[in-house]
Amino acid sequence: MDSPTSRVRAAHHARLRVERVHGLIVLAYALGGVCMYFTARSYAMMTEVLPSAVGCTGSPVIAGQIPRLMAGWMILLDYLLIPAFVYVLVAVALQTLIPGIDRGVWIVLLALITTSVNWFGISVTARANFVAVALQFCPGGVRHPGTDALYSARETVR
Repeated sequence: MDSPTSRVRAAHHARLRVERVHGLIVLAYALGGVCMYFTARSYAMMTEVLPSAVGCTGSPVIAGQIPRLMAGWMILLDYLLIPAFVYVLVAVALQTLIPGIDRGVWIVLLALITTSVNWFGISVTARANFVAVALQFCPGGVRHPGTDALYSARETVR
């Protein structure tokens, strides 16, 4: 059963875990934002230079096989590493909020959710993105002792 004492104890432990990170969650979001900015900026610059290219890896405009190979690998790594980075960060945050579930389980679950949302096309993806952003602006939307600790991490624990 979920007694008031166990909820208070869980909130206390969650606050202690949140206080130990010393702003690293904010740093993770900032690093992710910087990565996404440079990715978007590079795509914008590429479309200005090569507006008729379907993709830079197959474009005859880029001179030589080596630049095409490098561009292809960089795009592939971009598509693989940024989501992996985000999955690990979200898994760490979710394990902090719900410590009973392993990080590996969270990573697999997040990958399955992302794959299934993208599988059904851009309209489902757009709706899922809207819901995800809206939930971030609703602090009362998800109630758990860990989320309470995130919103009150500056309070002293007695």
